[in-house]
Amino acid sequence: MQTTPHRVYFVDDDPQFLAGLGRQLKNLNPDWKIEYLSSAARILEDPHAFGNAVIVLDWNMPGRSGIDICEHLRMDSLSASLERPYIIIFTGAQNKDAVVTALNKGADDFINKPVNTHELIARIQVGLRLIRAQQQVQMYANQLHQMAYTDPLTGISNRWRGNDALHNELARVGRGLQSLAILLIDIDHFKNINDKFGHLAGDLALQTVATQLKRGCREYDVIARWGGEEFLVICPQIDVSTLAQLGERYRRLIVQLNTQDADQAGLSVTVSIGVCGIQSGTQTSAETIIGLADQKLYEAKEAGRNRVCYTSFGKSNDVINDANQIRAPSLPN
Repeated sequence: MQTTPHRVYFVDDDPQFLAGLGRQLKNLNPDWKIEYLSSAARILEDPHAFGNAVIVLDWNMPGRSGIDICEHLRMDSLSASLERPYIIIFTGAQNKDAVVTALNKGADDFINKPVNTHELIARIQVGLRLIRAQQQVQMYANQLHQMAYTDPLTGISNRWRGNDALHNELARVGRGLQSLAILLIDIDHFKNINDKFGHLAGDLALQTVATQLKRGCREYDVIARWGGEEFLVICPQIDVSTLAQLGERYRRLIVQLNTQDADQAGLSVTVSIGVCGIQSGTQTSAETIIGLADQKLYEAKEAGRNRVCYTSFGKSNDVINDANQIRAPSLPN
């Protein structure tokens, strides 16, 4: 993130004033990126392009005054973000009422004409310091958001994020916008991996499985660590008739993890998968869908592990394909 912005815009309908200001500022702050605008049209066209910038506006301009522009910027959605501009109003009016009006309309600062160059520079520097502080707050907020939604071991979404995504996707299903499939994926004999090879090997297995799952997913799928050695995969826009193939594809991805080094160490990783598909237009809850997928995962474990068990859920809230259908491995381990 750019943490030292130096963009400064002067907006005034007097070209001679802008030219004179340009000459005065030319050598004082060469690191500033300064633009001189004879009207506020560019600002009105795309207010978001002026986030994290200092804007010095003349109060009296034809058409839209500086105060009008200030109000427009503060009413825009940009004002609610941490990338808002810092606005300085300048005018020839020499009364306190003008200052109060400008500040009430959303200006951050006010300066009188004729402009004292050194005072103007000092006030702009105040604005730039505040913008840098805003950017640091935004950076820390982004980091906290990432930490709150990310599993620290695997780098994928955590259960909180997975649950949030599942509720959002189910809302789309309920509105008839899409079908959906979820997969609960559990590493087989994970306790044995920890006991035999140590917890570092167990951590490596979790990380590697997560990486492999990410390779197999689409851009808009969500993969989350659901708990312990269990993962949740949320796949929007999946035809419920393809659930077996979907689960088998992910199972094969994990079987492919058994590399030469892992085999030499006697370590191989397989998973059992419970899949639940939801038809478009179905009204249901995340708890119901997770419960069905978990039931299928249990059946896959009971049937010998390293396999897929699936079901689908219809509009009437009835399970329409719940025949204990188990897909045994179709590839050699």
